[in-house]
Amino acid sequence: MSREPGVRPLPFSTGGWRRRSHSEKKVPVELDCSKHSLQDCTASVQSVQPIALKHVVVVWLSKNCIVLIYFSVSLALLVLLVYLSFFAASMDDGSQPDFLSCRSWGFGTSCGLWGVDCRPFESEWIAFRCPTHQSSSMAVFGSSPYRADSRICRAAAHAGVVGPNGGCAFYRFAGAADAYYPSTANMVTTKKFLSWFPKTIEFKEASSTYCSDLSWWILSVGFITTAGFGLLPRARLDVMFYLLVAWGFFYTRLVGQPSSQDYAGISINSFGEVMFLLAASSLAYRLAVSDTFCRWKSLTLKRRFIMWTLCYVVPYHVMINMNLIGYIPWLNVDLGGYEELHANAGTYVVFTLVGIGAVFLASQLFRSMYLGGKWRVFVVMYMTVFAPVLLSWALFPSTSFHLHHTMLGALIIPVTSFPTPAAAFSQAAAIGLFVQGYARWGWHSYLDTIPTYLTIAVPEKAPNTTNVTSSWVRVVWEPLESVQAYSLQLNRVEVYRGVDTSAVISNLKPNMTYFIAQLHSSAVALDMQTRSYRVGHAHFNRAQVVGVLVKRNNSHLKLDDGTGLLDVKLVTSLNGFNQKELHLGALVECVGSIDELQPSSDMTRSRRWMNATHFHEVHDRNVETLRMLEVMHLYQNDYAVPHSSPPTQLELLAFPPIHESSAGRSAVSGSESNSTTVQQHAIGHQASKPAAAATLIEKPWEQQNVGVPGLDAAIPPADYQFALPERDHQLIEQGSKSLEIRLNDAPYSIIHVNDRITINGKTLTTVVAIRKYASLQSVLEAENVNALLPQSSFVGAGTFNAAAAAERHYRQFFSAEEEEHYGLIVFQLSVTSSGPKSQEEWSALVLRQLEAKRDAGCSIADLRFAFPSLPVDQITEILTNLQFDALVICMNDKYRLV
Repeated sequence: MSREPGVRPLPFSTGGWRRRSHSEKKVPVELDCSKHSLQDCTASVQSVQPIALKHVVVVWLSKNCIVLIYFSVSLALLVLLVYLSFFAASMDDGSQPDFLSCRSWGFGTSCGLWGVDCRPFESEWIAFRCPTHQSSSMAVFGSSPYRADSRICRAAAHAGVVGPNGGCAFYRFAGAADAYYPSTANMVTTKKFLSWFPKTIEFKEASSTYCSDLSWWILSVGFITTAGFGLLPRARLDVMFYLLVAWGFFYTRLVGQPSSQDYAGISINSFGEVMFLLAASSLAYRLAVSDTFCRWKSLTLKRRFIMWTLCYVVPYHVMINMNLIGYIPWLNVDLGGYEELHANAGTYVVFTLVGIGAVFLASQLFRSMYLGGKWRVFVVMYMTVFAPVLLSWALFPSTSFHLHHTMLGALIIPVTSFPTPAAAFSQAAAIGLFVQGYARWGWHSYLDTIPTYLTIAVPEKAPNTTNVTSSWVRVVWEPLESVQAYSLQLNRVEVYRGVDTSAVISNLKPNMTYFIAQLHSSAVALDMQTRSYRVGHAHFNRAQVVGVLVKRNNSHLKLDDGTGLLDVKLVTSLNGFNQKELHLGALVECVGSIDELQPSSDMTRSRRWMNATHFHEVHDRNVETLRMLEVMHLYQNDYAVPHSSPPTQLELLAFPPIHESSAGRSAVSGSESNSTTVQQHAIGHQASKPAAAATLIEKPWEQQNVGVPGLDAAIPPADYQFALPERDHQLIEQGSKSLEIRLNDAPYSIIHVNDRITINGKTLTTVVAIRKYASLQSVLEAENVNALLPQSSFVGAGTFNAAAAAERHYRQFFSAEEEEHYGLIVFQLSVTSSGPKSQEEWSALVLRQLEAKRDAGCSIADLRFAFPSLPVDQITEILTNLQFDALVICMNDKYRLV
């Protein structure tokens, strides 16, 4: 139909509507209701708006149907791949496998004395699943069995139970072994270790479904999807950009660099955090992206492919996958945990090409800024940004400046607002840096607190071995200055902790080579949670602090000690110095103890407090900002974990063979005959007969304090477990047996008064007294024999046969040589009242436990150990009720207070 100048047809020509000019108002022509019924007029008016909306929706869908179908199919495919890769794995028996990381192992550097924190050394078969991306640097020792400190997933690949794309299988811990032989299988080469280790791993194949890691498929589909948007004529640029950012965020969180294997928890948190990223990306789009693609609609298909796919999607995906550099040893530069750089000629070629490319892109950007006349604007903008950064750094000079790669990407984005391929390439790389950094590490401050530490040189000489016999050896090392504790390792298993410069290692096998190494606690740092200084994991409250005075009054000083502000309460002034003589800005030295306010709160938890007994002004500006003044004397076998400083040079020990004519060692020989068991190698104290019930000690929770003479009352009680024969257990519950005797050696020697010992996982007792003796005869003379010996082990405790009965009974657990060397320790136990408690009382106890573990949280296993008499189903019910009351939340299988 013809069009009149200045007049356009309305969408509908029926129902009383007519043509109008642009100058006319948008009003309908009134209907003549005299010629129609009232119902007809009302229906005609009401049908106009739905018809118009429906027409608009139909028109929009018809124009964008290809884009919608492409997006829907791609999203559905990605969701399906993620579900099958991370959520659908199951074994044929219906159980869910444990998802392990590439670095998971069964015996690490924090297993404690004789590996007590890495028990059990034997276990049932456990279903597990391994991811793809197995680095070639992960060490594996042995060939079925494997040493327990091998990386489990890489050892499983060597055993052939999982493939290159991951998979599911079963593993178990199988006790000790005396040799681990190398081999090459499935492109994995293992290392040899021809000596004893207390814990091994075995594997077996398993039937499973959806256990293959589909990470490479997810990456391929995501890349093709984002690149394909650039070839769709109707795709909007802003939508393409936001989809690219969101895809990179979820890919990094779930596939590229997941922070844990709790994929459900990661997904839930990601849906909220991606909103902040999209808000920041909206600013980046307005500042730079819209200018870079200002000619997008006029570009040809070939030009779109170059600008979007090659210059944008490709560099973006390279940056969000930059963690893969850690899997290429000759390209890795302090990434992925490599101890040394495996550089070769290819390393320098690659980094030279990357450097040339970066210089070329920078020159192109500077050229565009100069020709466009924007360089002055950018100079002013960056000066405005850098000025407050430098000012804040000047206000906190003790911190270090750390430009995170997330911030680097954010700084590069504004200068890429030019419609050139070089600007698009640089912009995509910067956005990839920003998205990858935010998704993996979050947004942190550019000012880092410098960790305070004191490094002591590692001893140059290896420890010496003396008095070598067929089953034990004495190791001696030179004392070091300013060292608080020593640690001795045998085959990478810690066998001694303490302040002495010698140790005796027993229960060794003849004709076997052992490796020994000496470590020492060589770092001093401030634990922000406990407000105490620590050497390794041992805490010491007595300290000397040097800092700049920033505020003072009659009883308090406020110092900046280089790690933050410290509030100093002046308890007394024994040196006669008057704090009024101090001027702001003076360097002040305080001596006292670091304390934490009780009860702590969100406001006070981040502050540090010190009760000072001495203080004076320091005129030497070269004094350390923070150092140890005094370290309390440690028990000979304390529980201080050594710092991970490099060990001394390993020394081989070859023990001579035992002779059949050896006499006088029947007890030791009996121990050696059963030395293949894990108990004897791990504890080194008990030489139990097969029919005897050995007493085990376990420490599920990490010990955070050490024995300090005179301060036992201030040490929080620790928790231990004893496994006793059932008849002894009943006697303890009845109160007729209240004494337990052990060797005065670790781990028993680290138990303090007020510590709690759970008998057979049921009866909770408290250590009310500890007494040490040189021999068993001294124990029988000083202690109440009726409270010490089981009644079923002897007849007539008050007769002359009591000593002989005790000798026969306790020789099952320790030999005469061990008794002479270590001595004995007697624990006096008090059974904790176990009267019935109501549900409300149990809830209050659980809530109190969660309050004590506010920072770390508690799992159900932790609460089960804290309350042995409380069933698991009742614990679960209590936690559910606390969650309903909005008092407790569950994150990563840990329950925490809100």
